[in-house]
Amino acid sequence: MSKAYVVKLTIRAGEYEKSVTKLVWADTEELANDQALLGECHGSIDDGTAEYTETGIADLGWEFHYSVDWTKEVHAEHVPVLRTYFDMFGEPKNIIAATQSKLEAFAGYVVDLCEHRQNKARTINKELINIPSLVQEFIETEGARNAN
Repeated sequence: MSKAYVVKLTIRAGEYEKSVTKLVWADTEELANDQALLGECHGSIDDGTAEYTETGIADLGWEFHYSVDWTKEVHAEHVPVLRTYFDMFGEPKNIIAATQSKLEAFAGYVVDLCEHRQNKARTINKELINIPSLVQEFIETEGARNAN
């Protein structure tokens, strides 16, 4: 059965080093560590642009190295709070389904907006669309719709 884990990673790029903390959903602590490492990785183990090492993953010809500092299992009731602070890797299917329905609603909103712009003979292109403001507008619209 899958559990949530908080995984702290160290990322080294040459002489520079930083730490990141990830919220991961996995069956075991070992898989959580692996998902967190692979989630940070720019390259791919499959195509050889990244490789496992004794202490983590080397990426892009050792341009980056990722290693696990520590991992802690998270109580299920704490996950919703932690999700407000962390992205989550390997989410359970019910969370993915909820996210998918929100994305489908957002996609419908964008399609309606584009159709509206076309009806008014306005140009539609990716340079003119401000995604963050569009997302905020959608959230406000959905919030108002859900409040009624």
